[in-house]
Amino acid sequence: MILTELTQQLAAVANWSSDPARPPLITDLSLLTDETEAIEAERRAFAGDMVHWPTYGVGKAHFYSVCHDLNISECPSNQQLLWLSSSSRSILAQHFNDWDRDNINARVEEMHQRLTEAGAHKGGQRRGIILHCMCGCDRTGEMSIAYSMRYLNKSFTEALRESERVAGRHMIYQFQVAAQWYCEHLRTRGLYTGDDCGDCKVGRCLDDGHPMDAKAKAVIFRIVGIVLMCVVALYLSCACCPCCPAKRRRHGDYGAKKVDAMDSYPAESSTDCETDASRRTVPYAALT
Repeated sequence: MILTELTQQLAAVANWSSDPARPPLITDLSLLTDETEAIEAERRAFAGDMVHWPTYGVGKAHFYSVCHDLNISECPSNQQLLWLSSSSRSILAQHFNDWDRDNINARVEEMHQRLTEAGAHKGGQRRGIILHCMCGCDRTGEMSIAYSMRYLNKSFTEALRESERVAGRHMIYQFQVAAQWYCEHLRTRGLYTGDDCGDCKVGRCLDDGHPMDAKAKAVIFRIVGIVLMCVVALYLSCACCPCCPAKRRRHGDYGAKKVDAMDSYPAESSTDCETDASRRTVPYAALT
Protein backbone atom coordinates (compact mmCIF):
# COMPACT_ATOMS: atom_id res chain seq x y z
CA MET A 1 0.00 0.00 0.00
CA ILE A 2 2.79 2.45 0.94
CA LEU A 3 4.76 1.62 -2.19
CA THR A 4 1.68 2.17 -4.35
CA GLU A 5 1.03 5.56 -2.77
CA LEU A 6 4.66 6.63 -3.22
CA THR A 7 4.58 5.58 -6.85
CA GLN A 8 1.42 7.60 -7.43
CA GLN A 9 2.88 10.66 -5.74
CA LEU A 10 6.09 10.41 -7.76
CA ALA A 11 4.13 10.04 -10.98
CA ALA A 12 2.06 13.11 -10.11
CA VAL A 13 5.15 15.21 -9.33
CA ALA A 14 6.93 14.11 -12.51
CA ASN A 15 3.73 14.53 -14.58
CA TRP A 16 3.82 10.93 -15.74
CA SER A 17 0.79 9.37 -17.35
CA SER A 18 -0.47 6.52 -15.23
CA ASP A 19 -0.50 3.20 -17.03
CA PRO A 20 -1.34 0.22 -14.78
CA ALA A 21 0.24 -2.14 -17.31
CA ARG A 22 3.57 -0.31 -17.19
CA PRO A 23 4.08 1.26 -13.74
CA PRO A 24 7.22 3.32 -13.24
CA LEU A 25 10.32 1.61 -11.88
CA ILE A 26 11.00 3.03 -8.42
CA THR A 27 14.31 2.73 -6.58
CA ASP A 28 14.41 3.49 -2.88
CA LEU A 29 17.64 5.24 -1.86
CA SER A 30 17.63 5.16 1.93
CA LEU A 31 20.04 7.42 3.82
CA LEU A 32 19.13 6.04 7.25
CA THR A 33 21.87 5.01 9.66
CA ASP A 34 20.78 3.32 12.90
CA GLU A 35 16.99 3.32 12.38
CA THR A 36 16.93 -0.48 12.24
CA GLU A 37 13.17 -1.04 12.21
CA ALA A 38 12.58 1.50 9.46
CA ILE A 39 15.36 0.00 7.33
CA GLU A 40 13.94 -3.51 7.66
CA ALA A 41 10.47 -2.24 6.76
CA GLU A 42 11.90 -0.66 3.62
CA ARG A 43 13.64 -3.87 2.64
CA ARG A 44 10.36 -5.77 2.89
CA ALA A 45 8.46 -3.11 0.92
CA PHE A 46 10.94 -2.52 -1.91
CA ALA A 47 12.69 -5.90 -2.01
CA GLY A 48 15.50 -5.66 -4.58
CA ASP A 49 14.75 -2.03 -5.44
CA MET A 50 16.08 -0.70 -2.14
CA VAL A 51 19.62 0.74 -1.83
CA HIS A 52 20.97 1.58 1.62
CA TRP A 53 23.39 4.50 1.86
CA PRO A 54 24.11 5.34 5.53
CA THR A 55 24.83 9.08 5.73
CA TYR A 56 26.73 10.81 8.55
CA GLY A 57 27.89 14.22 7.33
CA VAL A 58 31.12 15.86 8.48
CA GLY A 59 31.34 15.92 12.26
CA LYS A 60 33.84 17.91 14.29
CA ALA A 61 35.84 14.92 15.59
CA HIS A 62 36.07 13.42 12.11
CA PHE A 63 37.21 16.74 10.64
CA TYR A 64 39.94 17.10 13.28
CA SER A 65 41.15 13.61 12.43
CA VAL A 66 41.29 14.47 8.72
CA CYS A 67 43.28 17.64 9.39
CA HIS A 68 45.73 15.66 11.49
CA ASP A 69 46.16 12.98 8.82
CA LEU A 70 46.79 15.64 6.15
CA ASN A 71 49.19 17.60 8.40
CA ILE A 72 46.96 20.66 8.48
CA SER A 73 47.52 22.54 11.73
CA GLU A 74 44.84 25.20 11.21
CA CYS A 75 41.69 23.18 11.74
CA PRO A 76 38.70 25.40 12.62
CA SER A 77 36.18 24.05 15.11
CA ASN A 78 33.29 25.01 12.81
CA GLN A 79 34.73 23.04 9.84
CA GLN A 80 34.17 26.06 7.59
CA LEU A 81 36.09 26.60 4.37
CA LEU A 82 36.77 30.32 4.71
CA TRP A 83 38.31 29.84 8.16
CA LEU A 84 41.19 28.03 6.42
CA SER A 85 43.98 29.35 4.24
CA SER A 86 43.58 28.78 0.51
CA SER A 87 46.35 26.16 0.50
CA SER A 88 44.81 24.12 3.35
CA ARG A 89 41.36 24.43 1.78
CA SER A 90 42.71 23.19 -1.53
CA ILE A 91 44.38 20.16 0.08
CA LEU A 92 41.21 19.15 1.88
CA ALA A 93 39.10 19.60 -1.26
CA GLN A 94 41.49 17.61 -3.45
CA HIS A 95 41.46 14.70 -1.00
CA PHE A 96 37.72 14.91 -0.33
CA ASN A 97 37.00 11.48 -1.83
CA ASP A 98 39.50 9.95 0.58
CA TRP A 99 37.98 11.32 3.77
CA ASP A 100 34.30 11.71 2.85
CA ARG A 101 32.50 9.04 4.89
CA ASP A 102 29.31 9.48 2.84
CA ASN A 103 31.05 8.91 -0.50
CA ILE A 104 29.00 11.74 -1.97
CA ASN A 105 30.81 11.89 -5.28
CA ALA A 106 30.22 8.23 -6.15
CA ARG A 107 26.62 8.33 -4.93
CA VAL A 108 25.74 11.36 -7.03
CA GLU A 109 27.17 9.67 -10.11
CA GLU A 110 25.20 6.49 -9.37
CA MET A 111 22.00 8.47 -8.88
CA HIS A 112 22.49 10.14 -12.24
CA GLN A 113 23.27 6.86 -13.93
CA ARG A 114 20.13 5.24 -12.51
CA LEU A 115 18.02 8.08 -13.89
CA THR A 116 19.63 8.34 -17.31
CA GLU A 117 21.08 4.89 -18.11
CA ALA A 118 20.24 3.28 -21.43
CA GLY A 119 16.95 1.47 -21.30
CA ALA A 120 15.56 3.53 -18.46
CA HIS A 121 12.64 4.54 -20.66
CA LYS A 122 12.50 1.30 -22.61
CA GLY A 123 8.95 0.42 -23.55
CA GLY A 124 7.69 3.71 -22.17
CA GLN A 125 8.44 2.60 -18.60
CA ARG A 126 9.57 5.53 -16.50
CA ARG A 127 12.18 5.37 -13.76
CA GLY A 128 12.23 7.29 -10.52
CA ILE A 129 14.21 7.54 -7.30
CA ILE A 130 12.90 8.05 -3.78
CA LEU A 131 15.72 9.69 -1.85
CA HIS A 132 14.98 10.04 1.85
CA CYS A 133 16.05 9.88 5.48
CA MET A 134 13.59 10.14 8.40
CA CYS A 135 12.31 13.68 7.94
CA GLY A 136 13.68 14.57 4.51
CA CYS A 137 15.59 17.53 5.95
CA ASP A 138 19.25 16.85 6.70
CA ARG A 139 20.71 13.69 5.18
CA THR A 140 18.32 14.12 2.27
CA GLY A 141 19.31 17.77 2.07
CA GLU A 142 22.99 16.88 1.80
CA MET A 143 22.47 14.55 -1.16
CA SER A 144 19.87 16.79 -2.83
CA ILE A 145 22.18 19.80 -2.70
CA ALA A 146 25.05 17.73 -4.08
CA TYR A 147 23.01 16.43 -7.01
CA SER A 148 21.55 19.87 -7.72
CA MET A 149 25.02 21.40 -7.99
CA ARG A 150 26.40 18.61 -10.13
CA TYR A 151 23.57 17.99 -12.59
CA LEU A 152 20.81 20.57 -12.16
CA ASN A 153 23.02 23.62 -12.72
CA LYS A 154 22.19 25.15 -9.34
CA SER A 155 24.58 27.09 -7.16
CA PHE A 156 25.30 25.94 -3.62
CA THR A 157 23.45 28.95 -2.25
CA GLU A 158 20.37 28.24 -4.37
CA ALA A 159 20.34 24.54 -3.50
CA LEU A 160 20.80 25.17 0.23
CA ARG A 161 18.08 27.82 0.28
CA GLU A 162 15.71 25.46 -1.52
CA SER A 163 16.50 22.61 0.88
CA GLU A 164 15.83 24.78 3.92
CA ARG A 165 12.62 26.11 2.39
CA VAL A 166 11.31 22.58 1.97
CA ALA A 167 12.42 21.52 5.47
CA GLY A 168 11.17 24.71 7.11
CA ARG A 169 14.38 25.11 9.10
CA HIS A 170 18.18 25.03 8.92
CA MET A 171 19.91 21.74 8.25
CA ILE A 172 21.71 19.86 10.98
CA TYR A 173 25.14 21.41 10.76
CA GLN A 174 27.30 18.39 9.87
CA PHE A 175 25.23 17.69 6.74
CA GLN A 176 25.41 21.30 5.55
CA VAL A 177 29.20 21.18 5.99
CA ALA A 178 29.42 17.96 3.96
CA ALA A 179 27.58 19.63 1.07
CA GLN A 180 29.92 22.64 1.29
CA TRP A 181 33.05 20.50 1.05
CA TYR A 182 31.60 18.54 -1.87
CA CYS A 183 30.97 21.90 -3.55
CA GLU A 184 34.62 22.88 -3.03
CA HIS A 185 35.69 19.46 -4.32
CA LEU A 186 33.75 20.10 -7.54
CA ARG A 187 35.48 23.48 -7.88
CA THR A 188 38.94 21.88 -7.71
CA ARG A 189 37.89 19.51 -10.50
CA GLY A 190 36.50 22.31 -12.66
CA LEU A 191 32.95 20.96 -12.38
CA TYR A 192 31.55 23.93 -10.50
CA THR A 193 32.21 27.54 -11.44
CA GLY A 194 30.58 29.30 -8.51
CA ASP A 195 32.52 30.83 -5.63
CA ASP A 196 29.90 30.42 -2.91
CA CYS A 197 30.93 27.05 -1.42
CA GLY A 198 32.14 28.83 1.70
CA ASP A 199 29.09 31.08 1.97
CA CYS A 200 27.58 29.72 5.17
CA LYS A 201 25.33 32.69 5.94
CA VAL A 202 22.38 31.20 4.08
CA GLY A 203 22.51 28.34 6.57
CA ARG A 204 24.72 28.45 9.64
CA CYS A 205 28.39 29.21 10.19
CA LEU A 206 28.80 27.19 13.38
CA ASP A 207 27.11 24.31 15.10
CA ASP A 208 24.85 25.95 17.70
CA GLY A 209 22.68 22.92 18.35
CA HIS A 210 19.95 20.91 16.68
CA PRO A 211 17.59 23.17 14.72
CA MET A 212 13.85 23.03 15.23
CA ASP A 213 11.28 23.60 12.55
CA ALA A 214 8.40 26.02 12.96
CA LYS A 215 5.91 23.30 13.92
CA ALA A 216 8.18 21.91 16.65
CA LYS A 217 8.73 25.39 18.08
CA ALA A 218 5.00 26.07 18.10
CA VAL A 219 4.30 22.81 19.95
CA ILE A 220 7.01 23.46 22.55
CA PHE A 221 5.85 27.03 23.18
CA ARG A 222 2.28 25.80 23.54
CA ILE A 223 3.30 23.14 26.08
CA VAL A 224 5.37 25.63 28.08
CA GLY A 225 2.46 28.09 28.09
CA ILE A 226 0.02 25.45 29.36
CA VAL A 227 2.42 24.41 32.14
CA LEU A 228 2.90 28.02 33.25
CA MET A 229 -0.86 28.62 33.28
CA CYS A 230 -1.37 25.50 35.42
CA VAL A 231 1.30 26.63 37.89
CA VAL A 232 -0.22 30.12 38.20
CA ALA A 233 -3.73 28.70 38.60
CA LEU A 234 -2.55 26.31 41.32
CA TYR A 235 -0.79 29.12 43.18
CA LEU A 236 -3.85 31.39 43.06
CA SER A 237 -6.17 28.62 44.22
CA CYS A 238 -3.94 27.94 47.23
CA ALA A 239 -3.65 31.61 48.05
CA CYS A 240 -7.44 32.10 48.09
CA CYS A 241 -8.63 28.76 49.51
CA PRO A 242 -8.66 28.40 53.35
CA CYS A 243 -8.47 24.63 52.94
CA CYS A 244 -5.10 24.82 51.20
CA PRO A 245 -2.62 22.50 52.94
CA ALA A 246 0.14 25.04 52.55
CA LYS A 247 -1.93 27.69 54.29
CA ARG A 248 -2.78 25.34 57.14
CA ARG A 249 0.86 24.58 57.60
CA ARG A 250 1.77 28.25 57.63
CA HIS A 251 -0.83 29.18 60.25
CA GLY A 252 -2.15 26.24 62.24
CA ASP A 253 0.89 24.00 62.38
CA TYR A 254 3.30 26.87 63.02
CA GLY A 255 1.12 28.17 65.86
CA ALA A 256 0.96 24.74 67.42
CA LYS A 257 4.71 24.36 67.16
CA LYS A 258 5.19 27.75 68.76
CA VAL A 259 2.93 26.82 71.66
CA ASP A 260 4.71 23.51 72.06
CA ALA A 261 8.02 25.30 72.08
CA MET A 262 6.84 27.69 74.78
CA ASP A 263 5.59 24.80 76.88
CA SER A 264 8.93 23.06 76.63
CA TYR A 265 10.77 25.76 78.60
CA PRO A 266 11.56 24.61 82.22
CA ALA A 267 9.65 26.38 84.95
CA GLU A 268 11.72 28.60 87.23
CA SER A 269 11.46 28.15 90.97
CA SER A 270 11.00 31.07 93.35
CA THR A 271 14.43 30.39 94.81
CA ASP A 272 16.04 30.82 91.43
CA CYS A 273 14.22 34.08 90.93
CA GLU A 274 15.37 35.40 94.29
CA THR A 275 18.94 34.34 93.61
CA ASP A 276 18.95 36.06 90.24
CA ALA A 277 17.45 39.17 91.73
CA SER A 278 20.08 39.30 94.42
CA ARG A 279 22.79 39.02 91.78
CA ARG A 280 21.36 41.91 89.79
CA THR A 281 20.80 44.13 92.84
CA VAL A 282 23.77 46.25 93.83
CA PRO A 283 23.93 47.23 97.56
CA TYR A 284 23.53 50.97 98.18
CA ALA A 285 26.50 50.94 100.48
CA ALA A 286 28.76 49.75 97.70
CA LEU A 287 27.90 52.79 95.62
CA THR A 288 28.60 55.31 98.28
